[in-house]
Amino acid sequence: VETVKQYYWGVDGRDKPDALATILKHAPKPLLALIFCRTKFGADRVERILGERGFKAMALHGNLTQARRDHVMAQFRSGAIDALVATDIAARGLDVPDVTHVINYDPPNEPLTYVHRIGRTARAGKEGEAISFVSNVAEIKQLRMTARMANAEIEQYPITKVDRFPHHALAPRPAMEQTHIQHGGRPQHGRPHGRMEGGPMHGPSRPGGFRPRFGQNRGPPRGRPRFR
Repeated sequence: VETVKQYYWGVDGRDKPDALATILKHAPKPLLALIFCRTKFGADRVERILGERGFKAMALHGNLTQARRDHVMAQFRSGAIDALVATDIAARGLDVPDVTHVINYDPPNEPLTYVHRIGRTARAGKEGEAISFVSNVAEIKQLRMTARMANAEIEQYPITKVDRFPHHALAPRPAMEQTHIQHGGRPQHGRPHGRMEGGPMHGPSRPGGFRPRFGQNRGPPRGRPRFR
C-alpha cells in the first residue's frame, strides 16, 4: 500500500458519473482501472454510465454466468477494456498486476475493506492511484475514520473541475451476454429512471478551516486538506 497514492474527491452524488469519466479521461495511458460499487445493480449502472461516455467498461458481480465472468476477466487482463466495475465479493482473489487505478465509486463500509480494495493496484513494485468519492457527511466521517485506522494519508484529488460528457445511447447487450438471474428471480428489462444518488450536502467544518464542498468546485482549497 506504500506505493499507492491515495486521494478523495468531494462531489455531489448527481455529479459522480461525470466525475468518474473525468478521472479516466485525464489518467495517464495505458489505463486499467478497477472501480468498486456497493451493489450488483450499481455495478451494471456504472458500466452503462461509462459506455455512454465513450469508455470501454464491463461489470463483474455474482449474478453473471461463469462464462460471462471468464469473458469479462479475459477482456480486463488483456487491456481490451478501460475499466472493470466490480462488487467487493466478485473481486475477491482478483490479481491483475497492471491495474493503474482503484476508484471507490461507492466508499467501503469499513477500513479493512478499503485496504483490500486499494491493494489491487501498485503491484510488483509499480505505482498506482486510489481515488474515493465522498458525497455526504456520513461518507466524510467514514473516510476520516478509515484514514486514522489504516494509518493512511488521503489527499484531495488534484483535479477540481468535473468535465461534462455527451451521452451516447447504447444498444442493449445480446441475449447471451445478459446477466444470469439466480434463485428463480424475474429478469429485469430496463432500469428505473431518476437519480440514484442523493443531492448536495455540506460536511461540517474541520479544524484548520476545511469545509468539504460538493457540486461545482470553485478551485482547490488552500493548504490541500488531508485526511489522516
